[in-house]
Amino acid sequence: MKGVQHELGLVYYRTGKLVEAQRAFAAAIEQDASDRESVQMEGLVLYRLGQPGAAIPYLEKVRQWMPGANTDATYVLGLCYLNARRYDEARTSFAAQFGVAPDSGAAYLLLGTMLRHANLPELAAQQAQKALELTPNLPLAHFMLGEIALYKSNVDQALAELEAERRLNPDYAPVYDQLGDAYLHVDKLDEAQQALTKAIALDTSVTGAFIKMGKVFDAASGHGDRHHVPEARRKDGPGRLYHTYAPLAGLPPHRAGRRCKEGKHRGFEDSRGQPIEAGSEQVEVRQGPVGCRGQLNEPGL
Repeated sequence: MKGVQHELGLVYYRTGKLVEAQRAFAAAIEQDASDRESVQMEGLVLYRLGQPGAAIPYLEKVRQWMPGANTDATYVLGLCYLNARRYDEARTSFAAQFGVAPDSGAAYLLLGTMLRHANLPELAAQQAQKALELTPNLPLAHFMLGEIALYKSNVDQALAELEAERRLNPDYAPVYDQLGDAYLHVDKLDEAQQALTKAIALDTSVTGAFIKMGKVFDAASGHGDRHHVPEARRKDGPGRLYHTYAPLAGLPPHRAGRRCKEGKHRGFEDSRGQPIEAGSEQVEVRQGPVGCRGQLNEPGL
């Protein structure tokens, strides 16, 4: 009966029985070659079964029937082209999905992004370079090249590309995060601290910047030489930086201890001098103007 195989294919697909779904959609197409949904589903199922080359003809038919109308099919078609190493066609497909000209710098950068997701950094870098040739001031192209260079431990190139991105895109927090990482690679702690502080100031959700800031402080402490400690830490101390930015990131301000002049480490105490357990949320932080102890007031006292 016409339409039964189509419905059966949908049932199989929704229950995760992809092999059975593929057979049912193939039978539905054999019964009615104009069944557009079955054609699309056959392409999607073949892709999910690890047969991108077989999926391409079906998804191309969908694109011919409904150009620009079906985002899922267009995206999967682009991924199929990537798997088949048909990169120009992949670029055209992604450009159609995102509404940019297929021969524009933006289209090449899109392709580079998809290649990075596919763990093909060398090919991604080639696309980013092409994007810059077409559009020299295109945002994020230098950033991609900088990330790839840093991944390959080419720190000099990474710094050059990330600085170029910073000049084009000065309010983009991830570029400062990556600059901090690059400076950490070459032990330039002052520069790393400055870059990471800017990343945190622009976007406190960039949690990697907090982690790298900790690495800066750890590296500085490991030198054992005050002249190697980052300038901001010499002036303000790690506690001030922590207490400035930790609340913005949703971190409890009382988890960082203070160091006494004698070198002893003490935790925070409440107004009666009793120690406060780490993780306690029923406290309010109040740092005294002198001494090394943080002073905590319990609510209502």
